[in-house]
Amino acid sequence: MLPQIAQMGVKTLVLCGAGKVDASYFRSHVLDLRNLRANLAVGLAQVQDDSVPRILLAPNFQELLAGGGLLDQTFPREQVSRVVAHPAVNTSSLESVGEMLLAIGPEAGWEESELEMFWAAGFAAASLGPRILRSDVAAVAPWQPRYCQRVLQRAISVYGAETVRAICNSCMGRPTPA
Repeated sequence: MLPQIAQMGVKTLVLCGAGKVDASYFRSHVLDLRNLRANLAVGLAQVQDDSVPRILLAPNFQELLAGGGLLDQTFPREQVSRVVAHPAVNTSSLESVGEMLLAIGPEAGWEESELEMFWAAGFAAASLGPRILRSDVAAVAPWQPRYCQRVLQRAISVYGAETVRAICNSCMGRPTPA
């Protein structure tokens, strides 16, 4: 997942503990900074970039989200839109105030108490549907609508809106309106 994160141009990567993450994970070689940077470099090589994302390790979830703590210092609320991805929430309207901080949970999902802490820390909810996605899919999925929108706009300019609508409906198994 790290190469894909680097390819997308993520500036800061925060790896935090959570209730459903084994505490020993933060003592693992997987989170050794040299190992993390090497994996990010693979993605950067693909896009011919050398801007390695800043890496922050935060094993204690509560300390990370505490008011005035690392999260507030690194991602001030008035400068960064805070969004937490979770399949069991209703998506609120997301109004961007600048850059976006997207919190993607462990593969087993966020605990209810963690979601409450996110809401208290000024995060809005975002859902990609009811399915629990793997972390590597959840990390890249939010970018897909923007890509699809550009593809659809191009297709409409070339083929026309009615043709594109008919193709989309056909692919989704819907009858084309008369």
